[in-house]
Amino acid sequence: MDINIKSTLKKLRIEKGCTQEALANHLGISTQAVGKWERGEGYPDITLLPAIAMYFGTTVDDLLDVGKARIYQKVSEYEKESNELTNRGEVEENYELWERAWAEFPNNEGVMFGRMYALWEMYNRINDDEKKKAISASLIEIGNRLLQSDDHSNRESAIQVLAYHHKEIGEKEKAIEYAEMGGSCFCTADRLLTTIYDGEDAVLQCQRNIKNMADLMARDACDMQWKTNDYTHEEKAEIDLFSIKLLELVFNKGDYYFYGCRLSEYYRYLSEEYVYLNKRDECLEALEKAAEFAINFDTQPDGQHTSILVNKLKYERSGTTKNYTCNDSKIALDHLEKDIFDSVRDEPRFKAVYDRLKSYAKVSAEG
Repeated sequence: MDINIKSTLKKLRIEKGCTQEALANHLGISTQAVGKWERGEGYPDITLLPAIAMYFGTTVDDLLDVGKARIYQKVSEYEKESNELTNRGEVEENYELWERAWAEFPNNEGVMFGRMYALWEMYNRINDDEKKKAISASLIEIGNRLLQSDDHSNRESAIQVLAYHHKEIGEKEKAIEYAEMGGSCFCTADRLLTTIYDGEDAVLQCQRNIKNMADLMARDACDMQWKTNDYTHEEKAEIDLFSIKLLELVFNKGDYYFYGCRLSEYYRYLSEEYVYLNKRDECLEALEKAAEFAINFDTQPDGQHTSILVNKLKYERSGTTKNYTCNDSKIALDHLEKDIFDSVRDEPRFKAVYDRLKSYAKVSAEG
């Protein structure tokens, strides 16, 4: 555990309005010794700590900042455990974890942040109306507290969750109010930093933006077809193909990593549209692609992207989160059970896809 005294000592001294010389005279030591402590070049003798703490009207723990260090260490442990749980899609367990953390540290922003997301995921998992109301109220209360945070990342996350959640509970006007607190895509920290950074930092930021914006565009294109009944099946298939081709353009060397799960999803949507269009071969090909990308996502290790637009970026599976415990091969396998595929179910290619996915599908991501 790191012990920090230099910044705490200086802060207390300035707040009290005393000089290094005054503190030194009170302790019977040299002014130079106090200066070294505040520069981090040494520590007071342990026998002086009670006298220093008493002089400033504080405790030895607070003087050494170990009270904060203990909290930071404990919250970090909660965050590490939460990352492991969300990586496996264990929503209920993650919710219980942050409830324990909340009982222990109700005013810590890191705990508020973790609990807000845990509540959000839990709200969509349960069916009990009374529990949903209680969870919703807690989520909104924490989200509004985080809007006052000095940490812009916490504020942005609160805006996102509050906007989505108010839409979920039927409060559209309130959802719009929160959504409008966010900046436009042209005035975000990510976009502004590309113009401020230079060299390698600028390239990394640009590549992060390209990756994230490609994902956003692909998802928006795919999602918009569900927002209205105006699109024909031909148009929906065209939209799905756009989302697929966009990701293929960015990851042109096949280094999809995380985005394998996105492509599997888009090919699943596309396969259904081809059934409606009576395109059997195209449907089977889309199902084969969906299976291929699902299996690749489930089995591909961490690695370095190689495509020119993202070749400075790395993929680490431990950094991903989800709200389901099965793997993506199981999701693709369940997709094949839909009645819509009855017209191609007896095809040898369909059976081959089914058998291949069955060998990779897992109910638990760990199993």
